[in-house]
Amino acid sequence: MILLGGYQLQSEWGKKIYAEGESKGFVEGERKGLLEGERKGLLEGERKGLLEGERRGERRGERKGQAAALTMLLQARGLAPGPSVRERIEQCRHQKTLQQWLRRAATGTHLDEVFES
Repeated sequence: MILLGGYQLQSEWGKKIYAEGESKGFVEGERKGLLEGERKGLLEGERKGLLEGERRGERRGERKGQAAALTMLLQARGLAPGPSVRERIEQCRHQKTLQQWLRRAATGTHLDEVFES
């Protein structure tokens, strides 16, 4: 028994039209739901991507700043790094290593002391 607006559909034609409408409504609802879900997913993905990019940029900037500070500190202390040491500093991707080198550069008397493993 199919009720529509409080009325029972009795004819086969009415039942057929109702079923077609229901089917079309389901398909349209599903399509709209998928589009909305896709839109929300894209926005969420974009937001997460922006945040991750921002974090990476901050870490990279911190590493570059530490590398520059290390080079300046070594020069100021008369431990001027040559090209290979400068390249090693610039290529370092580990913030903890750069921090360790900075601490050693503050008190070390030779480049070997600063960069020993």
